[in-house]
Amino acid sequence: MKKKKCPSCGKTSYGSRDENWHCPYCGKDISDVPSEPVEGDMAEIHDILSEEEIIRILKGL
Repeated sequence: MKKKKCPSCGKTSYGSRDENWHCPYCGKDISDVPSEPVEGDMAEIHDILSEEEIIRILKGL
């Protein structure tokens, strides 16, 4: 699991791939923004939920 901070809106999003990454909050393409590994409990959430399920949950926050 990786995270990126959008330079446009400043919010953090989570995903498993770096390519074709759009901020779920403002829609900006942040594919070229460097990602960071997620530490702690969220680091392994992709083993339980699909990427689509994670996105759906995070959009609901």
